[in-house]
Amino acid sequence: MWVYIRDEANRILEFEVEPSTTVLMLMEMYERYAGFSIERQQLVFDGHYLEREYTMSDNNIVDESELRVILRHGPPASQQPRHMTIFVKSNSGQTLAFLVSPSASPRAIMEAIEKVKGIPICDQQLFIDGDFLDYSVSLRFQDKKDQDCLNLVFTQPFRHHRDAVPPGTFDEPKMVAELKLRATTIRKAIIKINSLYASSGGNLQGASGIFHWMEKKAKHASEIIRTVSEFCLCQRVKLIAFDDKDFYLAALHAHHNVMHAATEAKKSVVLSTADKLDKALGLMLIMYVPCQENLVRTETPGACRTYSLLP
Repeated sequence: MWVYIRDEANRILEFEVEPSTTVLMLMEMYERYAGFSIERQQLVFDGHYLEREYTMSDNNIVDESELRVILRHGPPASQQPRHMTIFVKSNSGQTLAFLVSPSASPRAIMEAIEKVKGIPICDQQLFIDGDFLDYSVSLRFQDKKDQDCLNLVFTQPFRHHRDAVPPGTFDEPKMVAELKLRATTIRKAIIKINSLYASSGGNLQGASGIFHWMEKKAKHASEIIRTVSEFCLCQRVKLIAFDDKDFYLAALHAHHNVMHAATEAKKSVVLSTADKLDKALGLMLIMYVPCQENLVRTETPGACRTYSLLP
């Protein structure tokens, strides 16, 4: 079937479509023929704005129907800034800054938030001045300006099935290196103990070596437990530090698993206990290494972290 699109200058273009053709597909056709980008288009039929995901039949559009296109107008290219800083404030009070292009969509910011904070896009909702943002339209055409502050809310803030810990919540590279080194020493001690036991044959010198490594293993396991309990749990892991209560509970669980694994490694000489400790530490330490995957982070004195999304 054929449909007609009339623009603001009363020019008409005709397009061949199917009842299953979506509004977005029709907008792509119009972009190819008229040269206006999809983000500038708004199609209207029978006095109603058309949603992009719906089909022609969903909107009761039949053969020879006439649609109108409304074009959003942005500022002249010469007046458009090359980049701008957008702040995002969560309901916990934490603020992130993103250096973005005016042509970027809010979804790009949401993807960056997922990488930085570990919050799935499906759980995010961005709004400003009480209005939710259209995620498919660029910031420029939504009249967002440099230094604007968006608010981040969660569509499902207390989903208890989420068990992932939030990456990059803290920045403690020295502690991370120390705990990894202690875990490596525990693994080495277990290997040495088993090796000496197998080769000692009741020799007292071998027993002395076993005692030395047992003592060393117990010392490092105790230090891991002390660091996690006295520093991590007492000074870092607090509800206010997390954007989501589920993340806070997951963080507590991850720290508890490390202490439990360290206690087992302290008492056991089975190598699998070292594997269990490494696995528990790997999950917990995600929170203590800033997440910078595909993002360039800069530090502004006295301000929040800024992540660049510029190409």
